[in-house]
Amino acid sequence: MNRNIQKIVNWNFSKLKGISMAEVPVKFPNNYKTITVPHTWYLDDDYYRGVAVYETTISCLPNWNAYLEFQGADQWCKVYINQMFAGEHKGGYSTFRIPIKKDFIQNNKITIQVYLDNTNHGTINPTFGDFTIYGGLYRDVSLITVAENHFDMMYYGTQGLLIQTDVNDHVGQVNITPKVILNKNGHTPHIVYEIRDSTKTLVYAQTGCINEKTTLTIENVCLWDGLENASLYFLNARLICDDIEYDRVELPFGFRTIHLSPETGFYLNGKSLFLRGVAKHQDYDNCYCATTVKEQSHDIQLIREIGANAIRLSHYQHPQYTYDLCDKEGFIVWAEIPVLRLSMDTDLLENGIEQLKELILQNMHHPSICFWGIQNEIGMFGTEQYMFDYCKKLTTLAKELDSSRIIACANMNQVEIANPLNSITDAVGQNLYFGWYYGKMQDYKTYLDEFHSQNPNMPIGISEYGVDCNLHFHTETPTVRDYSEEFQALFHETVYPILESKTYLWGSFIWNMFDFGSAIRNEGDIKHKNCKGLVTYDRKIKKDAFYYYKARWSNEPFVHITGKRFQKRNAAQITIKIYSNLPQVTLLINGKQTLSKTPQQPGVFLFTDIDLITDGKIKIQAIAENCTDNAVFVYTDIPEESYIYHDTNKGQNVRNWFIKETSNND
Repeated sequence: MNRNIQKIVNWNFSKLKGISMAEVPVKFPNNYKTITVPHTWYLDDDYYRGVAVYETTISCLPNWNAYLEFQGADQWCKVYINQMFAGEHKGGYSTFRIPIKKDFIQNNKITIQVYLDNTNHGTINPTFGDFTIYGGLYRDVSLITVAENHFDMMYYGTQGLLIQTDVNDHVGQVNITPKVILNKNGHTPHIVYEIRDSTKTLVYAQTGCINEKTTLTIENVCLWDGLENASLYFLNARLICDDIEYDRVELPFGFRTIHLSPETGFYLNGKSLFLRGVAKHQDYDNCYCATTVKEQSHDIQLIREIGANAIRLSHYQHPQYTYDLCDKEGFIVWAEIPVLRLSMDTDLLENGIEQLKELILQNMHHPSICFWGIQNEIGMFGTEQYMFDYCKKLTTLAKELDSSRIIACANMNQVEIANPLNSITDAVGQNLYFGWYYGKMQDYKTYLDEFHSQNPNMPIGISEYGVDCNLHFHTETPTVRDYSEEFQALFHETVYPILESKTYLWGSFIWNMFDFGSAIRNEGDIKHKNCKGLVTYDRKIKKDAFYYYKARWSNEPFVHITGKRFQKRNAAQITIKIYSNLPQVTLLINGKQTLSKTPQQPGVFLFTDIDLITDGKIKIQAIAENCTDNAVFVYTDIPEESYIYHDTNKGQNVRNWFIKETSNND
C-alpha cells in the first residue's frame, strides 16, 4: 500500500474571543460558519489577533496508519482528535504533521478540532515586522495514510528523504539520507532509488539500506543553470520489504555550484552572475495569505516578465509550490526564517532554531535555493552580545544541516559597519533606504564603498531598497514625501545604476515586487498596505517603475510611456518619458512624427519641451521597432487636486513604521 493523500477542504470555523490557548479544548460554538481551506480569518477592517477553532469530521478505519498534514497554520496550533490532545506546533510557515493514533478512532470516525492563535506571545517568531500576521489554516490540510512501513512522516515535516548534491566536471553526486519507520518485520527491507532526468527518462538506479546514507554517482549530468537552463532531476525512492513496495517518495533536485567572492560577487557554475533580484511576500489581494497555485503562478509569471533572475522569498518559509516554480523557472532564491526581533526569552530562541531546521530540511533538495537567511533586521533597536552568540549558533546549525549553501543575514544602516552582526554569516545583505527614510539617494555610493573598505572579506549585497507609491499621486517635480508614481520611478532610475556599478556587490533585491499587507500601516493615504511594490496588491497594475526594470533586465521587446495616470497636466510644455529595451524610440504627437531618440541612460528615453497648451490635449504614440504604446495628456489651468498628497507632517521625514521621525536631512 503506497501512501494516499486526501485534502481536507470543508471545515466549520469560529473565532473564540476571550479564550486563551490554555483553556482549549472548549465546546464547539454554535455561531460557526462553514469555510473551505485554505482560509484566513483576516479582514482589513477586522485585524483579529486571538484564538479560533476549525472543526471537521471524517470517516476512517481503525487499522490506519495516518497523519494530518498542515502545510501552514498561523501561528500556534493545537490539534484535538475526538477531544483527545493529538499534538501542537509553533510557527506559522512550515509543514508539520500530527499522527492519528489508533485509540483516537471511535466508530470509524474522527472529529478534528484545530485551535489556532495568532496572538503575539513573544515566544514564537516573528514577534515583530512590517507585515500582517493573518491567522488561519491558510495552506492545504491533508489526511495522509501510509502502510505499516513507511518513510518517516514526522521528521521535521520532511518527506522522510533528504537530498544533497555535489558536482565536479559534470560528474554529479547525490547524497541521500533516508528516514524510515518499520512497524512490520521483514527479512530484506531496503530502498530502491531511481533517478530520472527532466524528460523522466531513467538515468540511474541503485539499491540502498534503510536509515543509512547512500551516495549515487552520475556521469555527464546536465547542470541547473538558472534562467539559461533550469535542468531538473527527480529522485524516486521505493521502500521494499519481502518484495512488497510499502511506500514511495519522489523529490526534484538539481546539480549546480555556487560561490561568492567579496570582490567580484556571485558565481553560478563558475560563471559570474549579478543577481537582479526582487523580494516578495506570499499574500495577494482578497485571498490575503491563503493563496492557491493560481496566485503563486501569476506572481512567478510577473517576475519572469520583468526579467529578474533572483527572488528573496521574505521573511519566512513560503509554500512548496513556490519553491518548485523557482526550480523550474531558474530563479536564484534567498529563503529565510522569520527571526526579525530578538529577546533573551529561551522559548523564542529555541523556536528560531526549530524553524531553521524545518526550513532547511524541508527545502534542501531545491536547486534554486542558494541562500539560507537566518535573520532580518534584528539590530533595529540596538545589538547585544546574546544576539551575536545566537546568530553564530544559527549559522553553525545551518552549516551542519547543509554545508552547500550560503548562510546570509539582512542588516540595516542602524547597525554600524563595524558591528559584529556584519561579520558572522557567509554573506551580508543590507536593507538600505537612503533617499526615503533618511539621507539622499546618492548616499548609496559612499555607504557601500565605506562598508566594503571596512569589511573587505565580507561579500555584500542589497537585500532591500525602495520607496512607497500611491498611484493616485502625480507631479512634474517628484520629491521625497510626495508618494507619487513619478518619485518611485525617479528613485529606481537613480539608485539602481549605482548598485549595478559596484562590481563587488553580489546582487540586489528590490523591496518589493508587489504591494503587500501590513495591518499596522497608514501611510501615503493608504491603510493596511506597504506600497513599495512595483505591482499593485491585486496584481492588476504594473507601476511605471516596473517597466524601468523590464527595460534594464528583460529581452522581450517593448515600449512603455510613463505617466499615463498623470493625465491632467498644469504645464505649458511637458516631458514625455519612455521606457524601452530597444535602441531607438519615435514619438508621434497627434499623428505627427517628432524626432527619434536614443536612450538618455539605459532604458530611459526623454522627449522634452512637448507643447501641451496650444492644443490643450495631445495623443501620444511611442514606436520602437514593432512595439507601440499610447497615452493622452490634457492641459489644465490649475493643478489637479486629486494628484497632490497633503503631508500632515510637512518638513519631516516620510513616516517610518519603526522609528520616530527626525528632521529631514535631504
